Amino acid sequence: PNDRGGKYVNSPETPLFRKSRVLFGIDKARRAMADQRTAIVVEGQLDAIRCHEAGMTNVVASQGTALTSDHARMIRRYADEVVLVLDADAAGQKAALRSSEAFIAEELSVRVASLPAGEDPDSLILNQGAEALTACVTSAVSALDFLINCSAHTENLDTEAGLMRTARAVQGLIAHAPGAVQRDRMVQRAAERLGLSQAALRRDMAR
Repeated sequence: PNDRGGKYVNSPETPLFRKSRVLFGIDKARRAMADQRTAIVVEGQLDAIRCHEAGMTNVVASQGTALTSDHARMIRRYADEVVLVLDADAAGQKAALRSSEAFIAEELSVRVASLPAGEDPDSLILNQGAEALTACVTSAVSALDFLINCSAHTENLDTEAGLMRTARAVQGLIAHAPGAVQRDRMVQRAAERLGLSQAALRRDMAR
């Protein structure tokens, strides 16, 4: 009873179980994903089960592994948009940004939901109800805005050096977009948020 281990004990990949090619719950979620054209991706199996019990049936879980292009291609069969709901800590932020790149590369629209500190979808639904998680999903921001928001906490965007580092990170994310429409939209938004001209961002990306 005094053992306070982690909520999950994740096994390694094996020749028979390739986590990078499996999304937990996709067999139950694919119809709702296709109907809503949106997939909500959480980190753990219990998170996904709790969401389905609460009526959020377009939810799948990554099973504690990094999200890959294989996962993105699976989701793209049913949805055009992905909402990432990962832990609110620094590791979760990094995972969200890495995952965003994989999904953007498959021409999916990506938004990132921010959870209250110390909560995951399972605990948030238990403590505050499904409405609290729904509100987080509804207020999710684009992957680009999420990147800039994270950078604003670590960089001083009023300095040239801080702005340049952030602009390079933003350009790196945009570069994953293969489609001209998605890339153009991201450049417009980045220029607006960073106070730069679209022409300057495009010239640096072309270089």
